[in-house]
Formats: sequence, structure tokens, C-alpha cells
Amino acid sequence: MAQLFNFQLSIFTYQPQDGETAEYANIPLLRLSETYLNAEAAAKLGNNDNAIKYLDPIVRRANPQETVQGQDITVSTVSKQRQKELVGEGHRLYDAIRDGDYVYRRDKSGQKEISLTKHFVTQSQKTRFYWRYFRCALPIPQKATDSYENIEQIVKLSSDGPYIIYKPDETTQIISVDEKGNIKTELFERLLANYSFNVVSSDGKHRFPVTLHEIKRPDWNRDITAKTFVTSDPHSDFDSFVTMLQGNGVIDSNYKWTYGSNRLVVIGDIFDRGDDATQILWLLYKLEKEAEDAGGSADYLLGNHDIMVLYDNILYTENKYKLLIEKLNTRYCDLLARDTELGKWLSTRNSMMTIGRNLFVHAGISEEMARMQLSIPEINEEISKSLYIDKSELKVQNPLGYYLIASDGPLWYRGMVLNEEDYDPISEEGVTYVLDTYNADRIFVGHTIFDDITFLHNSRVIAVNVENLENRLKQKGRAALIENGTVYVVGNNGKIEN
Repeated sequence: MAQLFNFQLSIFTYQPQDGETAEYANIPLLRLSETYLNAEAAAKLGNNDNAIKYLDPIVRRANPQETVQGQDITVSTVSKQRQKELVGEGHRLYDAIRDGDYVYRRDKSGQKEISLTKHFVTQSQKTRFYWRYFRCALPIPQKATDSYENIEQIVKLSSDGPYIIYKPDETTQIISVDEKGNIKTELFERLLANYSFNVVSSDGKHRFPVTLHEIKRPDWNRDITAKTFVTSDPHSDFDSFVTMLQGNGVIDSNYKWTYGSNRLVVIGDIFDRGDDATQILWLLYKLEKEAEDAGGSADYLLGNHDIMVLYDNILYTENKYKLLIEKLNTRYCDLLARDTELGKWLSTRNSMMTIGRNLFVHAGISEEMARMQLSIPEINEEISKSLYIDKSELKVQNPLGYYLIASDGPLWYRGMVLNEEDYDPISEEGVTYVLDTYNADRIFVGHTIFDDITFLHNSRVIAVNVENLENRLKQKGRAALIENGTVYVVGNNGKIEN
């Protein structure tokens, strides 16, 4: 392929031996991958003749009868040939970075993009990765971290808590982490009923006061009011959660309830995937009392990630919490047990509720479950009784409780929003049966992530779980608003016009 170059640059690495020229002692090597890059560069510059000059010898080398002479060479033409020739050699990622291409996730057949994973509906951006996006970072391979002792995961504590623990001897222990990452433990002989404290977000941007109040199970059936704000799955992203509430008039800049006699419903999953779980818990704890005093309501329903944490499954819990319990020599669920203030509150949260003829649940309700004819109070009580118990033990001790927190129960069932056979999709008749059973016209669910607020089954099933930060940045749907009987999609600052 010497004809590919218009000049030569000789670099003599080895001295010639007797009877040998320098050119023979230093054999020039031409890298195939770089020849493709030359062809690609020519195509990008619009120099078709040069692109042919580089690409044609490669094509003819493989098959003398083939040629690209007379063709218009595009970047995609070169890339396709390059991918075929260099498959398995690790060039694809760098090609995507260089050209700004997406890397697509495909199913087992390799012919179509994957449509869903265990936790996500992959309707658009989830099917592909854009390596130039600033949030994409290549991980250090496990093999590398295992090989070099000096490579350590950098995990730091940040503002957390407080965890208020009531001891058998009637003393109260309070554990918190300050803004510098220091663990603080206090012991009180007697804690005042109106004890107050400050809560600070993990990044230090947000802080608000909380006062302890009486804990009781909220009403599961509330009257409809002028407005009901519905969201789900904040997953410990305090900044996205609180700015959404502020932008839609639910709270003010001081984190106080400003929604009057209206209603807020958060359909589960405060825990996991972020660094501000306790901050969101304490905010909703505070708002519950403020809303009640104003004649409104702030309800938080349990989700699957919430109960996972409470029976000590911390697979999706951020590393800062794992570091905290390592330093305290305890389990995460013990900091949230029934003998703690947050644990008392969590163990009295409902899993299902209605507001007027609107039904709310974290994941969905199967027709099979509806035919069990369990009342909403029964479901709420059984799930609460099932918290903090290992699933294998619960299966034996309380089969009904186990069913309700397992894959076919209301905290996991995806068949209302997904059509794949694995999820036991519900029929239109099944949706009708579920709604009739619970005297509802529509049901709001979270759990399964969609690109935007999504209306299904003739708008009788409304999915409100979205990518919080992504939708916030893209000015897309963040929540649903029921106003005067109509459901609207709301964004960062009010309704989004369709």
C-alpha cells in the first residue's frame, strides 16, 4: 500500500547489519485502523477522491473483484467497513466518542433496540448511550481495582439524619452526621414532645427545621379538593424534589406548606439511588403536620425500595449509608426500626389510598389481587405488619403479607403499564374490574420509569414516575395535577401545555 502515501518519513530504530540497507533493517508498518481513519477524515472533509484512494486498496485486498471506485464515500460507509474489519478489537467506543455517535443497547437477537430492563422502560434515551454527555464516565474495571491496592473507592459521609432512637431504658439516642461528615451521637434522659432540630441536605444547599409531632396512620380515603399534586419515586434526590414542590406552589422558599387545603401525594420510593433519603423523609414528616393544620394533606405511600431497606436489602442504597452503618457497627434498617421516630412514622404509612374517585398505589394492582376482595385498610395493615421481617421468614409466618410485598403485589406489579408477557399484563376488562373493586375512575402509579407522565388504558392508568433530574433539566413532565376533575401534566413551574 505504498501508493497511499505521497512522501516518506523514515525513522531508523535499528542499525543495518553487514550488507543490509537501513530500509531493510527498519520494515515500515502500515496500521489498517489508521488507514480507515485516513479514509474517514477524507470523507469528513468532502474529498471523495482521497477517501477512495485510502478505502479502495482495503476493499480490493479482501476481494480483487470489488471496488469503491466511482462511489460517493460517506463517513457511515467507512465506519461500517471499519466495524466489520476491526470487530472485537475495542475500537467501537472510541469511534462513538470521536464521531458523536450513540451506542445502542440491543436485545438478544441483535436486530432491535432493547425495550425494557428490570427497572426501566427504555422508550428512547434508555436504549442508547451518548459518550460525549458530561454525565457519562467510564468505570475503572474491577480487575484493575483488585490488582492495585492503592486504588480505593472514595466514599465520604455527608449531612444525614437525625436518627432518633428510643431505648428500652427510656433514654433517647440521637445519631446524626454534620456537614463536615462527622458522626455525632447524643443521649437524652428525656426528650421533649416538641423537640426541634435542623435538617441539612447532603450538599449543604438546603436546610429546614423540624418539630416532632404525634404519629398516627393517615386516612386512606380523603375527599377531593380543588387540587391534588401527584408525584412518585424521588429516590433521595432532595434538590429535584424540593424545587419541583416550590415551583408548583406546594411549599415556599422556607420549605413550609403553602398549598392550603389542597393535597400532595408521593407514591413511594424515597430510599435508594441518592444521598438525601432522611432529608426527604423529614421534609414529608414536617409537611404532613403543616398540611393537616391548614386543612389539607401530605401523604406518602410506601414503595418497593422503602420496604426493601426496612428488611435489610441495601443493594441499591448509596455507599455513604453503607459507610455510616459500618462505622456504627449496625444495620441500616436498625436506624429506622419501629423503636425510632422515623421507623414509627414509616410503619404507619399507607400503601394504597383514594382521594375522591382517584386511586393511588406505588406499582399497580393486578386483576388477580383485586379478585381477592381485600379492602384498602386490610392491605395497608398487612403490609405494615410485614415490614422489618426477612422475606423467607415472612413467607412462612404470613403468606398474605408475603404476597402483598412480592412481585404480584401492589408495590411491584408492572402489568398495568407494561405489555410484556413476563409482567402478566392486565386487560382493559381487568382495569375496569380493579377500578370498580375500589370505587375509582382512575389509578395513579409510580415504580416503572417513563420518559414523561404517561396516560394508559384510555387515561384510566396514569404513570407518574420519570427521571427526576433529567426531566427537570429538559423542562419535561415532573408530576400530575388533578384540578377540578381534570388531570394535567406539570413541569418545574406549573402546567405543561400539550
